[in-house]
Amino acid sequence: ERRRSKGVGARHRASSAEGASSPWPSCASATEFPFKPEITAAAARRPRRGFDEMSTGDLHRRHSHAAWLRERFLQEEQQQTPFAPDVRPVPQHVRGQLRVLDDPDTYIARVREKSTEASLRREQMLEARAERALDGCTFQPKVNEKGAPAFVRRMAESYRTARGLREKENEATAAAAEARA
Repeated sequence: ERRRSKGVGARHRASSAEGASSPWPSCASATEFPFKPEITAAAARRPRRGFDEMSTGDLHRRHSHAAWLRERFLQEEQQQTPFAPDVRPVPQHVRGQLRVLDDPDTYIARVREKSTEASLRREQMLEARAERALDGCTFQPKVNEKGAPAFVRRMAESYRTARGLREKENEATAAAAEARA
């Protein structure tokens, strides 16, 4: 009854009744398959494994083998290169540039001071480079010491007056709009 409800029909029942050796109902004989598995004697002696053993067990074996190879490689490398550095204690008069352990409270102030010094040196270097680039320039324009001509001063004054009037008009319209709202 269950086979009928799942859609397994008479064709499957007939093929399973004909020959239990072939899982493929359409194949007449096993000679049609190109792959013919054989169980070796070593494989026959091994214990059977379930799906869990084949998935996680193989992974654990692979990881342990890789760790064993890594350890073996390190041992061989140490045998071939027995170098060990001769590390001597640091003399008392020598100290690090950061001095974090000796004077930790002023570390940030020292870092800021060094960065400002570096930026000043950089600016001075850029100014010197710009001066060297302009050394070859001989053109020195003469600037009018009296200022702009009279007609330019009049135009500037009229522009300032017009701008002031426009600003007053804008303020008046804004105040009127606020009063209406």
